[in-house]
Amino acid sequence: MRPSWFRFIFALAVLWTAVGGAMQWLQSRRPTPEKIEAFLATQKLDGASEAERRAAIEDLAAKVNGLDSTQRRAAVTGGFNGKFQPFWTSLTNAEKTHYFQLIVPRGMKQMIDQFSAMDPVRRKRELERAIRTLRENTDDDSFQDVDPALAAKLISNGLKTFYTDASIDAKMAAVPLLEELERSIKWRR
Repeated sequence: MRPSWFRFIFALAVLWTAVGGAMQWLQSRRPTPEKIEAFLATQKLDGASEAERRAAIEDLAAKVNGLDSTQRRAAVTGGFNGKFQPFWTSLTNAEKTHYFQLIVPRGMKQMIDQFSAMDPVRRKRELERAIRTLRENTDDDSFQDVDPALAAKLISNGLKTFYTDASIDAKMAAVPLLEELERSIKWRR
């Protein structure tokens, strides 16, 4: 009787060791803002072939898409501690478009999921803040280098995703923001 319990415990220990090792390996492969900063620091696109440039863009997009929404927001707004700007300025307009097409759908999905999961009071507060920010920055030209056709496509795809994936409560709560966004876009034209 004793040997069968011993075998069971031994098998269980081996199983837990294997599971723990697999989890640790997966965790080490998961992107973090720090890993992306290190990646950006090593990327020199000047003199790289078109295939190498495309591979670097797709690798960066995959890493950014692997971040959870909190990490992604903090890293992107912080510009990956200034390491993103040199990479970004070395891209052509076509490469910037390709990068946006790779990261925006995942970012929109994360944002919509978070927005739908918010409690109504916080959702209203966030919407009011977004509307206020939009009104304050209506004449801001910080996106001069963004292709208008790309911006229109991203907005269109984002709205389609929002209307498809967001909860009905989130859709209803977002009406004032969408109206302000439409007013802002018409004013710029």
